[in-house]
Amino acid sequence: MADQAPIIIKRIKKGGHGGHHGGAWKVAYADFVTAMMAFFLLLWLLNVTTPEQRKGIADYFTPTIGLKDSKGIGFKGGKSPSEIGISKSDLTTPGPVAGQVQAQPVTTAPTTDVSNPNATSDSSSAANDTRHGKQEDKQDSDQFKLTAQDINQSLEQDPDIKDYKNDVVVQESPEGLKIDIIDDEKKPMFVPGSAQITDLGKKVLDSMASIIVKSPNNISINGHTDASGATLNPQYTNWELSADRANAARRFLMTTQLEPDRVQKVVGYADRDLLTPQEPTSPRNRRITIILLRGSYFRDPKETPTTRALLSVPDAKVKQPAPPKPPPTSMNIKPAGMFDPNAKPAGR
Repeated sequence: MADQAPIIIKRIKKGGHGGHHGGAWKVAYADFVTAMMAFFLLLWLLNVTTPEQRKGIADYFTPTIGLKDSKGIGFKGGKSPSEIGISKSDLTTPGPVAGQVQAQPVTTAPTTDVSNPNATSDSSSAANDTRHGKQEDKQDSDQFKLTAQDINQSLEQDPDIKDYKNDVVVQESPEGLKIDIIDDEKKPMFVPGSAQITDLGKKVLDSMASIIVKSPNNISINGHTDASGATLNPQYTNWELSADRANAARRFLMTTQLEPDRVQKVVGYADRDLLTPQEPTSPRNRRITIILLRGSYFRDPKETPTTRALLSVPDAKVKQPAPPKPPPTSMNIKPAGMFDPNAKPAGR
């Protein structure tokens, strides 16, 4: 038994090289199906989204490597990817990537002040101001159209100023509605070389005041002269004359039903803003311009609602008690009947 050879058992795998390869094919198939699902999901998203949404998604996944108003990656954000932009005017608007135009404006989330929960962020306030500004612009445009119609109708129907209809020009400007009352050599508004208003000038100003009073806008009064010398006095130039004529028009308008508080500016332009620059000495350059200021509205102080500060009770001021007097000492106590030589007699 001790010399018996050991028994060796050899196990032969079934199948050999012709058997299956395990589960590796399942992993590859699962990856393929996942990729196909992602591909069809991408096609569906491209079909249901708008071009603006696709641009937003592209901006979201774009790496932010550019710097606003600064160098990007090796170049300054020009139209071509060179180390230096073509020129300053050729630089594109900085976007998420240097040299790429931003697809849409970037909005920021509103922030809330911890100390004041009702406070809004600067962006929301700016948006509110923009909407309010658009409403004011529309209100101004509508009011300006009505005022211009009233002025044209008055020039056609009023017999006192009917001859002056070609000398009143009404046009809308960025500052407001401009009413140019142009001087005429045959029908002057002012006495030549002075700020004295003629009778015809008073009729025209009075007619304009009756129309301007219907609008809520504040006004500006500008005086203009031509390029010729104002007077023989070298100290009294076109600057003084234009300012004096604008003030004379203001003083006359204050005698009408126009409220004095509506005048916000009185300016003398001399011959710096000519109506006909090709003819500097033309009488048409002498004019008074009344402007209904855009975005400024006159309100009667009596109709203005009282502010919260006036309705609230003011804080009561507690009167502090006077400090107690020091107790008398032995140095300032005098016995009754003792004569004080430093005492002054009581006056009558």
